[in-house]
Amino acid sequence: NPHNFMLLHYIGMIHTHQQHYESAIEVFQKVLKLNSQHFNTHYHLGVAFANQSEHEKALEHFLLVVNATEPTADLYQKIGIVYFNQHQFHQAAEVFEKAVQQNPALDTFYYLALVYIELKEFSKARHILAQSEELAAQPEEKSDVLILSGLISAIQHAFEQAETLYHQALDYTPQNAKAFYNLACLEALQNHKVEMLQWLLKAIECTPEIAQQAIHDPDFATFQDDPDFLVLTQKECVGSC
Repeated sequence: NPHNFMLLHYIGMIHTHQQHYESAIEVFQKVLKLNSQHFNTHYHLGVAFANQSEHEKALEHFLLVVNATEPTADLYQKIGIVYFNQHQFHQAAEVFEKAVQQNPALDTFYYLALVYIELKEFSKARHILAQSEELAAQPEEKSDVLILSGLISAIQHAFEQAETLYHQALDYTPQNAKAFYNLACLEALQNHKVEMLQWLLKAIECTPEIAQQAIHDPDFATFQDDPDFLVLTQKECVGSC
């Protein structure tokens, strides 16, 4: 009965909207037992698996949709994110490029820039970020683009340029934990302890869980046994930006 599987499909979408992904997966699988060619369900099942970090299963269903339908930019983006999470950066770049050809969306450009950074193709990443800058309208969007540009500069040891870009990001979003954290990383890489602790404290005050990230971040390797660094990263920090 077509009404039965469509009803189940919509129930699965409700579970997905409520972030009850295990329930959504169970329902979507029932739909596909009734109609294995319902590619909208394959798509949503892929989304549910992706949100459960079951990347291979997500990819299986997404690729079924690619092979059976006219892929959309949204589908290419979701496949790219799965590849990115699997550290399959060349595959991610290929599908993100297809996504931006169909729809030059800011978030897809941002992912594509991240991919090229991971591939150490910095000129391509900068080119993508230049296009992103034209699309960025909101202060948070402009800030994100500047922070990513600063990250490239930091990786290339252009520390002064990176610092300038991070401060420009803070001009748009004055309480930006990512900018504070990246400035702390920058100071750590230059062995500037006092400045590193100041920026890291600001980041932790905004986003307390960032302390755990710092403990495992190789940028802070020099300070892993430093008492002040340990006190800052291991204490309970209460705050909100």
